Amino acid sequence: MNVESAILAPAVHIGVGIDTARHGHRASFLSEGKLPVARPLTVTENSVGYQNLRQRFEVLAQKYRQAHFHVHLDAAGQYATNLELFLRSLPFPITLSVGEPKRNKDYHKAFFPKQSSDDTESQAMARFGVVERPVESPVVNPELYLLRETISRLEAQVRDTTRATNRLHNLLARVFPEFAGIVGDIASATVIQLLKKYPSPKRIVAAGLKNLKKIPTSATQRPNSSSLRLNKPWERSPENSPSNS
Repeated sequence: MNVESAILAPAVHIGVGIDTARHGHRASFLSEGKLPVARPLTVTENSVGYQNLRQRFEVLAQKYRQAHFHVHLDAAGQYATNLELFLRSLPFPITLSVGEPKRNKDYHKAFFPKQSSDDTESQAMARFGVVERPVESPVVNPELYLLRETISRLEAQVRDTTRATNRLHNLLARVFPEFAGIVGDIASATVIQLLKKYPSPKRIVAAGLKNLKKIPTSATQRPNSSSLRLNKPWERSPENSPSNS
């Protein structure tokens, strides 16, 4: 094929659907006639998997000289972000669209109502890419990627803290049920320090109010008389404490 005929030749549109997952992705490749142009490929989340995906694009680009790839994938977390950045770096004619997982699932259900697998998920996205030909998703600049990652870490930390607090509530409800009502916020730094030093009702009672008030609000703060503010129930004598009744 000479240069002129190559320029005039119509583009060969190939849909590439990638079902993303934490440890590996499943890619399908369909022609405009919605027929496979290559076998499905599992892309592991490492350099080998990404190199295999690049080689698959190279093979198809050599086979279909005027190939234009319409790649559609899920917006599904950091592993999808890694894949998106990799795909944008490839030296092939690619229109990359990133779809919302809910919309992708609805499209899959419309064309594969009785099937659900990684292959049918990726085939549905490949079909969407080559038939619907969505516009290119905007490129996210590195600063926004960093911001997204920071927010994700903060949200994960909040979830972890909430789970840990709920576990502590559950444990205290079994061994010291009045504790939460006395101290208020059991997740505060002061209360955590107190429980580390006096991890049982008997040890807390034995410590006495004077020592309890010396508990610092953090590991670096010097003890002071106002660190721990306790309600009057703390002043109950051991024999009147609900845990000992």
